[in-house]
Amino acid sequence: TWARVVNAGLGAALIPVLYLVGRRLLDADRGWALAAAVVGASLPAALLTGSIAWTERLLPLLIAGSVLAVTSTWQQRSGRWAAAAVVMAIALGATHQREAVAAVVIVLAAAACRWLIRDRRGAALALAGGALGALVTEVARRALHQAAFDSTGTYGVRDLSSRRGLS
Repeated sequence: TWARVVNAGLGAALIPVLYLVGRRLLDADRGWALAAAVVGASLPAALLTGSIAWTERLLPLLIAGSVLAVTSTWQQRSGRWAAAAVVMAIALGATHQREAVAAVVIVLAAAACRWLIRDRRGAALALAGGALGALVTEVARRALHQAAFDSTGTYGVRDLSSRRGLS
């Protein structure tokens, strides 16, 4: 029950983020941006999968928030938005390992925005913050897996091949 309540809250929080993305990135009319945000946040597939996994609604929120932060970094020439993008990228990577590639892209985009507006220090800080966040996240993830499952949570080539019938 609590996971469904959290999922509902995260899904509702997605609406204003998507609204701002529509207004800022697409320069959409208020009505169209609101309609698109409501539809985007309440897609039938998302509603059907809203179960006990709280990450189901957190991932779209973090991705939309990252898009908003990166575009705001460029539009407003703001280091704070770049930092927000990096923090969301770290949270995205921490939420699920499969999102690591998206997290790297977000950090690189935030750093590129800072670089293109000639803030070399901000670009370096975004890259360093992303790398440090990824390192801390991975160390914490491994420690949690080790404590909970007596495993690092990663698979070696031997283990993967045996799971697929390739001995």
